[in-house]
Amino acid sequence: MSQSFIDLDERGRVLLDAHPDDTGEAWAAGESSITAFLWSGGQPEAIVIDGFLQTSGQALNERGEVLLLATNEPGRADDDWGISADWTHAVLWQDGAVVATIAAPDGRLFTHGQLNELGHVALSTDYAWNDDVATAPPHTYLWRDGQLVDLGEGSLGDFNDRDEIAGYDDELHEYVMWRQGERHILPRGCDAEWGMGAIHLDEHGRAAASFNCGNPVFSLLWSGDEVIELPTLAGRGMTIEAMNDRGELVGVVRAFGEDDVPVRWDGGDELVVVPLPSGAPSGELGDINERGQFIGAYPGDPFGGDGTHGGFFFVGDEDGTHELPLDELWGSMMLVGEINESGVIVNSMAGDVGDHEHTIVWRPCEADSP
Repeated sequence: MSQSFIDLDERGRVLLDAHPDDTGEAWAAGESSITAFLWSGGQPEAIVIDGFLQTSGQALNERGEVLLLATNEPGRADDDWGISADWTHAVLWQDGAVVATIAAPDGRLFTHGQLNELGHVALSTDYAWNDDVATAPPHTYLWRDGQLVDLGEGSLGDFNDRDEIAGYDDELHEYVMWRQGERHILPRGCDAEWGMGAIHLDEHGRAAASFNCGNPVFSLLWSGDEVIELPTLAGRGMTIEAMNDRGELVGVVRAFGEDDVPVRWDGGDELVVVPLPSGAPSGELGDINERGQFIGAYPGDPFGGDGTHGGFFFVGDEDGTHELPLDELWGSMMLVGEINESGVIVNSMAGDVGDHEHTIVWRPCEADSP
């Protein structure tokens, strides 16, 4: 029925998930499944693992390894949650062969995972249940040297090459960090128990996240023992979408009924407003690479009167932005993509009903003019 972009590496390889029909009937009968695909420029390669009915892509690394979740269960359709799967295993795969298979601990199911350049894996499990009663909260695990180590309560958010993990404790409603296997609660100075955004982690061990305290959005950067509060724009905080290893952040200041403002932060005293192509009034940034190049999106005509009812994607840096070409527009634009260090950009495109119908790849080329 649809596909989802998962990850992009420096060679331009793209990891995708293909999703079955949303009725779930064929899937429940074992006739269809979620399947991970690896695209290297030709036909996408289905990653099918012997003994497992379904695979879901999680991450790529530059060693050519792919992290998957897998299950031999046929899955199910749920009226409240749509189609879902019980991921009983994680699989490390490379060049058509299984490198390692990691079973979820007894009574647990994996929810998501990440892979670093050392070939180490961070994984999270869901709540443990017994007769519809939660018996244990989510846990995060580190797999390396063939061993799966339980790091304790909390859900995986981000993972770096120093085996540091940033995440979120669902019970305490706090951000947490694991270093050398020890868990630390990241101070927020706020007791709000809702509106916790994704947490981002760089290769220097710095973490950044946005969250609600009452109603305002706050954004913090944790660097060692230092806690840095990011500046605001007209009193509104930045919702962080991505972070690079230079400490640059990109995202959006949401205006709640007014125009959203795409912003970046380079460590200075102010948020930098990013001008949108074609003078568009509203937009957001979604990813940034180590060269400071970022990608973003802005909406077209919401009523579709001029055929631009979906939206547009753009690429930029500190010198300016320009629109990315599209052969046609889709009903609902979703900024779920990435830009790598070579400037290759990938994004899944949503159709009229919100399903990702296509995944688009843009490659940089020589411009006729600046």
